[in-house]
Amino acid sequence: MNKFFKLYLKYRIDRIEHDMHLIHSLQTISSSLSDRLKTYLALLNLHIQIEPPHPISSLTFQGIDELYRIIQQCVLTQKTIFPHVDRRLPTLWAEANQYIESLADSLPVPYLLWDDFTDRVVRKHGLPNLINDMAMSVHDEGKILVINEIATTDRIVFLRPSWLTDLLYNLFRHDMSTTYLDYEKNEIFSVSNLPEARFQVYKTEFLQNGLLHSELLRSLWFSLLYKKEHFYHLWLTLMRFLLIAYPKMNKEQLKRLVHVETPDSLRTKENSLIDIKQNPDDREEIKFDYAVVPYYLPFIHRNEQRDEMKRFNNCLINIITIRYTSQSLPLGFFHRFSVSAILRLNIIYKKHWNNFIVGEHEEKDIR
Repeated sequence: MNKFFKLYLKYRIDRIEHDMHLIHSLQTISSSLSDRLKTYLALLNLHIQIEPPHPISSLTFQGIDELYRIIQQCVLTQKTIFPHVDRRLPTLWAEANQYIESLADSLPVPYLLWDDFTDRVVRKHGLPNLINDMAMSVHDEGKILVINEIATTDRIVFLRPSWLTDLLYNLFRHDMSTTYLDYEKNEIFSVSNLPEARFQVYKTEFLQNGLLHSELLRSLWFSLLYKKEHFYHLWLTLMRFLLIAYPKMNKEQLKRLVHVETPDSLRTKENSLIDIKQNPDDREEIKFDYAVVPYYLPFIHRNEQRDEMKRFNNCLINIITIRYTSQSLPLGFFHRFSVSAILRLNIIYKKHWNNFIVGEHEEKDIR
């Protein structure tokens, strides 16, 4: 296993150097390619030490203590990856860090969008030019979690990372499809006032079709989110930043819920961002019954995929097929892509499986 990671790291370094050589060979280097060169150079300057595999057991917890020790050692020694850990901080900076750690105590839910987070810290302690370094120092220590939204400059700050872990664990439990969703054995559903008849319907829809009803999810998060008024905003935020699900609604409704900002630079073919924001006009009216969770969608076999493609292509006149394949891409990447695409692009999914999608453009004759 250790040899595999070393070979893969060498492959990635060779690929980066090859791409840099191609860019340097161009007569004119655009601003977007120049930025890419800077990113490549920063990646090459990262010196990563690959640790040997360490066996652990999630059943008996054998080897967990040794794993913690190895992780702590890596965090303390690999300064290129964790530059803020175990460093001496100025007094004012340390006070700001303490304030950041205490922010969760004054909030109904322990997370903030980046702009709100920075405004609070700067109003209290100033230091606007150091806010990013301060936040990342607390992030590297594991006391907060800063997540960048893919393909945008937006961030979200979870002030209690363990709370986020619990939210995700209660959504992607290892025993979700076996023993956890049992109304009689798990009292959380009756305590959260979810009638058994509705529970059985929601359970079937979720495990068989990947459709998660908001009422069932509120029960799963019952001990973590006490006020219902924060539920939909939290759920949509997790969809946006973690790409784990998307609301089950038509495209017109989805556009009222979120809006996509497409910069003018896209029209000039510059490298830029497609930004998605929650619609502030509808902030108080966020509500949807079902969400599609790709992880729980049913699979479709290869033969069935070919049959679906034949039926789909028979409806088309002009056909151009573009297909990307990967032998090693984890299925989770496909799940996240499917969420990102439906939120950001003008496309409609006609059919969506765990490992296959049939869709079309909302306006243009593209499928």
